[in-house]
Amino acid sequence: MINYLNIKLHTPLWLSLLLIGVIVLSLPSLFEPYHHAEEATYLVAGEMIKKDVLPFTSVLGSLSPPLLLIAILSDNLAALKSVYLVWSVVTVFVFWKFTEVLFAKEESSQIFASFVFASLITIPLYEGTIASTSGFALAPMFAGLFLIGNKLSTKNTAVAIILLLLAALFEPRTLLVLPAVIFLFIPKKLGRPLSGLLLLASAWLILSLSAIVNSEVSRTTDLLLLAAPVSILLTIFLFSKTSGWVYAVIPLTLAFLILLKFDFRITDPYKYFRNFVNFAVGKTDVDTYFSSFGDDVVRDYKVAEYLSANTYSDDTIYLTSHRPQVYALTRRLSVQVFFNETVQHTHHLYHDGVSDLASMKPKFIIIYPNRVPTNQIYSFLIKNYSYVEEVEGVSVWRSFRE
Repeated sequence: MINYLNIKLHTPLWLSLLLIGVIVLSLPSLFEPYHHAEEATYLVAGEMIKKDVLPFTSVLGSLSPPLLLIAILSDNLAALKSVYLVWSVVTVFVFWKFTEVLFAKEESSQIFASFVFASLITIPLYEGTIASTSGFALAPMFAGLFLIGNKLSTKNTAVAIILLLLAALFEPRTLLVLPAVIFLFIPKKLGRPLSGLLLLASAWLILSLSAIVNSEVSRTTDLLLLAAPVSILLTIFLFSKTSGWVYAVIPLTLAFLILLKFDFRITDPYKYFRNFVNFAVGKTDVDTYFSSFGDDVVRDYKVAEYLSANTYSDDTIYLTSHRPQVYALTRRLSVQVFFNETVQHTHHLYHDGVSDLASMKPKFIIIYPNRVPTNQIYSFLIKNYSYVEEVEGVSVWRSFRE
């Protein structure tokens, strides 16, 4: 494999080893349970579209079209994770090509920047293992930047624009990389000064960070957008032969202090890999391993198992809690309310719940303890549903019609 990479792709030995390392470190992600809402949302939306209960065009304003297509083709979480693993390898490779433009003839800088970047998008520190819009957007973005910076021509510019637009379709905030485009339009023969690269990385970092923390819904996976500028600034800090390295500390420190004020989900990489190894060698059972991803994960599987056993594929269900993972596991749909809650972050059950439930007529309604229904909803349940049993702390209600 290493010889193939070296010969076919003209990669140096260290990069071949790095790419193999990315694959090895990403393998545990293939065994993760359905625990992340973003992945589950895309899989459920894909299931809706495949069952012709939701037009593809109706979700274009809320979901990323290319990631939705990948989810439709993937069909399940393991397949989606596999696609993302391969995509991550390509992302690291393309980022290395981008560093050849940024740090021309400075192999030590290219190596360091590539290793830092690969670590940031691979280890689960801030959900780098999640198949997210931010993660998928990186490869086409770097490919476009490389084409512009490597050889400025009409053809390269046209292809680069297409790639940058593709990145924006995955994640619109990648357009904040435009300062890099301006820097890369400086012909290589004129030289690209360190001060320009420092300004580029600083502007890139601050603009991306500002967009993340000021967005209506800030996700931990969005921090992947910071991986490239952080890697570049750290490289300047360690390898700059001028006093410019001092100024690299300022945006890095500012970004760190800002992030401390926001509640992003940080995962302990040591615990993540330790839990996987213990599960792989049989020291822990499935439930123990799944529970390491969140207190609700095992419950989601138990509820999904119950619903799958007591419903048909065309039956609808409704959960009062925001758990798209259960919809993904059961492949049972409650289209209108689920879509609105998950994508648009509204709660129709509590705004106009009775009319929504009456029109959808779900076979089962699952009441979660943290989302107790209003008196109006409870009255509707008593008239149209019967309490069946409790599954892992949630109440199961079944329609009288069934």
